[in-house]
Amino acid sequence: MRVGDVEWDRANLQHFQVHGRCHLEEVEDVLRARCHPTRAVALEREKGDEPRRLFYGRTCADRYLAVVAAPRPGNVMRPITCWPLSAKSVKNYQAWRKTVKR
Repeated sequence: MRVGDVEWDRANLQHFQVHGRCHLEEVEDVLRARCHPTRAVALEREKGDEPRRLFYGRTCADRYLAVVAAPRPGNVMRPITCWPLSAKSVKNYQAWRKTVKR
C-alpha cells in the first residue's frame, strides 16, 4: 500500500505528544516506507467503525514500530497510535522483509 500523504490534526498530534512513544517523523518514515519496506494489514473493526490499517516497519534511524492509521481519500493516512515492536514482532518483520524486493 502506497501512502501519499499523512494527515495530522490537533487530536492525533496531541495523542502522540502525550504518549511520547514515537516521534512524528518516525511515524511518517513507517507510513511512507521512506527507508525500508512497510507491511500493512487491515484491522478487524466492528460494523460501522472506520477502517484502520496496522503498519509494521522500520524507521530511517533503524527503530522498529507498529503504527495504526485510518485511510483517507487520495492515499492519505491519519495516524491513530504507535508503539515499538516486541522482539518477536521484529523477528516476524525481518522474516517478511527478506521476501520483499525493493
